[in-house]
Amino acid sequence: MSRVSILSAFYLILGVSAAAQPALEPAALTCEYLSNPLGIDAKKPVFSWKFTARGKNEKQAAYELIVSDGEASIRAGKGNTWSTGRIESDQNVNIVYEGADLRSFTRYFWRVRVYNDRGIASAWSDPAWFETAMMDPADWQAKWVGDGSANPAKDEDYFREDRMPLFRKQFTAAQKIASARLYIS
Repeated sequence: MSRVSILSAFYLILGVSAAAQPALEPAALTCEYLSNPLGIDAKKPVFSWKFTARGKNEKQAAYELIVSDGEASIRAGKGNTWSTGRIESDQNVNIVYEGADLRSFTRYFWRVRVYNDRGIASAWSDPAWFETAMMDPADWQAKWVGDGSANPAKDEDYFREDRMPLFRKQFTAAQKIASARLYIS
């Protein structure tokens, strides 16, 4: 076999394998304009992503987005909370959540894949997540905490002495703590 035909075969194989690989990949996923946010209270959060591209003049022609309440299902490519299916759109900013009602204090995982203008799908993005806070006023179960002193009568009295008492409570957990959140306002 001649040197020219070997090089031609090599370039042909290289060109075919490069054409078969997606040239556009989703990256920098955000939910509510943040990367992996904790404590969002939006009932319909918005999703956005950027791209990495191997070539020039690449653009998104469609996308598919999935949301799940379990990491295992999202890694398996299943959105048990929301699955858009393929959406013909070049939009990659402010995609409004339209899935099942989000539950309070829950971590949701999501992924997206995009299709370029030649119909070639990217791989699924790395999983991203968001965690909800209190989604319903009925979730609030709190009481006022104070040190027993009366509030100052005049605004300027707030700046006298130490108006910020230290609160602490020691406790022993009955079981091993797997995860904890403290919401303070």
